[in-house]
Amino acid sequence: MDHGILRIIRIRLGITGTFLLITILLNSGMVMAAKSALHGKVIALDAGHGGPDHGAIGVSGGAEKDNTLATVLILKEMLEKEGAEVVLTRHADYLPGYKRLSDLERLAELIRTRTDIANANNADVLVSVHNDSNPDPAVTGTSTYYWRSPILARTVQSHLVAALGSRDIGTIRHGFRILTRSKMPAVLVEIGFLSNTAEEKLLRSNWYQVKAAQGIMKGLRAYFADR
Repeated sequence: MDHGILRIIRIRLGITGTFLLITILLNSGMVMAAKSALHGKVIALDAGHGGPDHGAIGVSGGAEKDNTLATVLILKEMLEKEGAEVVLTRHADYLPGYKRLSDLERLAELIRTRTDIANANNADVLVSVHNDSNPDPAVTGTSTYYWRSPILARTVQSHLVAALGSRDIGTIRHGFRILTRSKMPAVLVEIGFLSNTAEEKLLRSNWYQVKAAQGIMKGLRAYFADR
């Protein structure tokens, strides 16, 4: 076994003639980086909408479902690099559970499919990613919804806003089914508004999606670091 190289450094302190002995183990194989707080955590990621459900439509015609999926796939890679196990409710352009249903109006059943995936995989947290819309095209900003998880919401929201430099709408308690039906702490993030021309352009940009993913990832890491 390679035990590394031991070096002893003597440092003279002041005029007293006292020496401080410092022992340093020099071996890159012996120096272990601290594990990320995300290591070993199971993170369920939900890309909002999908398939026949386009979600919000932007001022230039872009669909929310495409932006959310792109952001979630980027976030998945980031989380896995931190040692997390990632569970996706969808990994392509389809609506989870839709093929089993005869009627798209049964929205409650479709949402149940998403939460069932997270619950069945015993996820530690669930993050649902969305884009927002408003009749007033001047409205911009980022918000995070929760039902039972205000600390997770505040942590993710603060890091997401810091990463994007967006207007901080804040955290909002709301009974979305994906939040009320999940067994684990869950949040729904609205990254920005597709109804605003400038923000829609950002939401469709890869570099902005990367920033959003970084913000969510840092928020999750900070959340678990305090647990």
